[in-house]
Amino acid sequence: MAPMNYARQYPRSWLVYFVLSVVISIANAATALVNLGGTKVVGAAIGLVGLLPLYGYVRQHRYNPRWLWMVILAITGVATIAALIICLYLSVVKLSLIALLVAAAITVLCGPYLLALQQYVFRSPHLWQ
Repeated sequence: MAPMNYARQYPRSWLVYFVLSVVISIANAATALVNLGGTKVVGAAIGLVGLLPLYGYVRQHRYNPRWLWMVILAITGVATIAALIICLYLSVVKLSLIALLVAAAITVLCGPYLLALQQYVFRSPHLWQ
């Protein structure tokens, strides 16, 4: 059975998500540059670089090297899980509804990105042959 490719199945939805991601990433990068926070600038740079495989997934176009997108997937996945754990911990310890809402926003905004990156790197063999 061939792996499911969501970008081919729902191209308009993924394009809307890509445009939203670009807007958020540019705003994040601008904020990081204005505040000149060291880790924020690195995070913003990773976010901007991470747009390329998302675009490649949406448009079904290969961007080499594949190992770089695997590294971006690993870094983004670990960072997302860490942020979710911190938010859930704060929501329980401090009884904070805001932390719970942030966790929900992280899930809604980062979940599709992680899915797209995983699909791009591991479930799009037609791109990597």
